[in-house]
Amino acid sequence: MPPGFRATHETWAAPDRRRLFYHKKTVPSWTPASIESIAGDGSDPREHFLSPDRKLGHSCVSSDGTRLVSDVQDPAGNELHLVDLRTGAAEVLCWPNASIANGLSGHAHPFFSPTGRSVVFTSDVSGKAAIFMVDVP
Repeated sequence: MPPGFRATHETWAAPDRRRLFYHKKTVPSWTPASIESIAGDGSDPREHFLSPDRKLGHSCVSSDGTRLVSDVQDPAGNELHLVDLRTGAAEVLCWPNASIANGLSGHAHPFFSPTGRSVVFTSDVSGKAAIFMVDVP
């Protein structure tokens, strides 16, 4: 990362595991933040999603490698962003409204189902940690 940025939440993406995805966060404010990837040999950098003002937290790439989902770490309200990796189109999938303050139970940690037709995530919006599932359009 260049000075002033930090790479976090690295993961090899499906289906061929040839791209390393990561969050590029501005230090110390964490915004702007983007989700980027590079080829396994360090070449071919790509920016897939950029948020100028949202603290992108955790993300997951679908098993077919066509979409990614990312949560936001803001206790005032946090959404899941769904990004089409083929077109770059992004939309808000849903609002978990997790507290963020309660450790792991307060973070959504989204994950695609094996079929890619739904996303599961955690939220303590009801007062205690629970697992939720939302269909993907």
